[in-house]
Formats: sequence, structure tokens, C-alpha cells
Amino acid sequence: MKSFNIVSFFVVILSSFVSLSISAMSCSELQPDGSIGTPTSLFGVIPQYCENWTSGDAGQECVVNLGYDFGLKLDDNAPNGYLSGACDGQGSCELGESYNNFMTIFNSDGVYFDWLADPYVLSAVVVKGGNGANVFTYQPGASNDGRLYAPMKVNGDGPRDISHVSFCWNRNEGRCYQEETAWAVGNAYTPRGNWAMYVDYFACDEQDGIVDGKCQVDIMAAGGDGIGLDAGYALLETDGNTVKISIFLENNFTFYYDLNDSEQDENLKVQGYDSEPKGNPAIGRFADKLSLAVGSTTAELIVPFSPYYGIHLDVAGLGNCNTVQSLLVEK
Repeated sequence: MKSFNIVSFFVVILSSFVSLSISAMSCSELQPDGSIGTPTSLFGVIPQYCENWTSGDAGQECVVNLGYDFGLKLDDNAPNGYLSGACDGQGSCELGESYNNFMTIFNSDGVYFDWLADPYVLSAVVVKGGNGANVFTYQPGASNDGRLYAPMKVNGDGPRDISHVSFCWNRNEGRCYQEETAWAVGNAYTPRGNWAMYVDYFACDEQDGIVDGKCQVDIMAAGGDGIGLDAGYALLETDGNTVKISIFLENNFTFYYDLNDSEQDENLKVQGYDSEPKGNPAIGRFADKLSLAVGSTTAELIVPFSPYYGIHLDVAGLGNCNTVQSLLVEK
């Protein structure tokens, strides 16, 4: 059995676009052993089996055979594997800075493997074995999947050993984001049951501190697993009468909006308090609000001076295209 245990690799690729339908290669869900959809990938993708697959570099397999914009081929013929860029089918490749992709293969035993892609989602993964190949396709795109395999053996004795894998993606597939709620870090409104927080302006030096005369506090997003995620920071600066609140989102977070609303709502909400607030906050009734364009990472809002502020944000962070229920696909 061949060893197929490359851990990770990085590729920079640009290709010309040549289109050829997958159907022209006699592809179907019917595997050589007569099975259909057994097994699926980890996220339920049924591969298309392409008999007499036309092998070549990633340009041949992703660009020419399947009509995608970019491709990367991993082959284990060399001692540590080698990479082949998405060329024009004639061996000519150019560097493309705008669509770099980082792929990781793990849990590989030469028959099955899992993969991750960052930052751009994949449209298809080709797994070659024998004379044919299994093509796992993803719509609108996927950032990871698992338990991919080569075509089944005719005798029903499981998948063939993997010969090579090609990863394919398009320039417009974008990234997948998951909606999260976020707060400027401070004291809890309630001791339990709600993680909402408010900022004590005069205790700023006990939190993140004073930076160039401005109060700096972290912004924390909830995270799908309930663990706080560092989403950036806020700067608060006063002239004695008003406070300018500047937001800087980081770590691939962006302003977003509530997907349960039919229209874009205010995704930055601020409420000032003369005394420390108690009880769950009524976020929809916060006095000062802004609607920031989806994809924005900075904001500025001037509000009346108060010793305490609740600063609430609707944001989105990079998510898993296969499992996230609420997605923003950035084109």
C-alpha cells in the first residue's frame, strides 16, 4: 500500500480557464463494485466515479477536465510528495498572488484522508486510484471534509490505494462566514445566564489599559462552541462631553447582520449608563446605533459621555461551509 501522509503544504497558482464538462468522461455515482453512495464522505458527499480518468498535472485535472480556475495536485511518487500547479495544460504556470490557498491533509492511511483548505473554499477534490478517479464536488464550496477515497475495487474489497489527489477551486468561490454576537469586554450584566458585558470607563486601566490617552478594550465574539473568540478591540476617547468609540475588528472578523431579519439591521449598538447596569440588557433599545456594511472591519461612533457603556456588535467569523447553518459567502 502506498504511503500518503503529507501533513500540509502551501501553493500559489494562477491558471488559464479551459472548460470541459465532467459528463464527457463517463462519470457517474456508480462505483466499479456496483455500489452507489457507500460510503459517503464525512459530510455526506457522494463521489462521481470517472472511468479512464485523464491524468496529468493540476491544470489538466482541475482546469481542463473539470473547468475550474485553479488546481493543486499532490502525488506521492517523490519521497515527500510533490506539488503541481494549475497550468494551462501545456506545462506553463504563472504566479497568482490573489488566490493563494493553504491545504492540510491529515488522518491519512493511504486509503482514506481528511482535508482542510484556507482561506478559499474548494469546489472539487479528485482522488485518483487505478485507471479511474473519484470526484467529490462541493456547492457552494467547502473548507473541509473527511474520509475521501479512491474508486472502489471491482471485487468489493474496499477502495483502491490512492495514487494522487488534486484540489480544485474557483476565483469567485470566496470564504464562508458564520454569524456571531460580540461585546466589548468588561463586567457582566448578570452573574449567570447571559454573557453580555459593559465597559467601566474609569476602570479602563484595570482592563486593557490606556493607549495614547484612549481607553482600549478587547472585543470578544461568542464562538459556535461557546468559547470566547478574540474579534478585535475598541478605543474610547473623551473630550469631557462626548466619547468617540472606534471599533477595529481583527482575526478575520467582519461586521455582519442578524440573518433572522429580512433587512440589514444596526450591527453596532451602544448604550451609556450613569450607574452600573443590572439585569439582562435590552439590546434592541440601545440609544446609539449604526448600520455598517457587511464586510466592514472598522467603525466610529460619537456618543454622550457616560461612565459605563454596553457595546454590542453583530459580526461574522470564518466558518465551516459544510456545517455552518448561517453563511455569508464573500465573493
